[in-house]
Amino acid sequence: MSDRKLTRENLERGPARERFNHLQHVAGLNEQSKRRVDEALKAALEHVEKKEDLRYGMQGRHVGMALDFLDTRYDGRHKLEDKERKTIETSLKDHFGIKPEQKEAA
Repeated sequence: MSDRKLTRENLERGPARERFNHLQHVAGLNEQSKRRVDEALKAALEHVEKKEDLRYGMQGRHVGMALDFLDTRYDGRHKLEDKERKTIETSLKDHFGIKPEQKEAA
């Protein structure tokens, strides 16, 4: 796991945004699905920042908390399709360098 951080700025522009766009394209998401994924990522980031009182973005150790939020308390969770959920999980794990078999901290 890397010591990278995910910030609101990363979600909007830069190399992380380009990588997220690539992963969304590879997953075959349409524009509406991409919007839902982006909104969910932003909501998860805001939740983690608020809950952990973070000022400079979330870290890899917060991935479990973000995914749990999206599965249980995110208002748009019922609209997310399986491939959108998988894309969100893949995007977060890819950004933080978490290998698929590696467990993230909750």
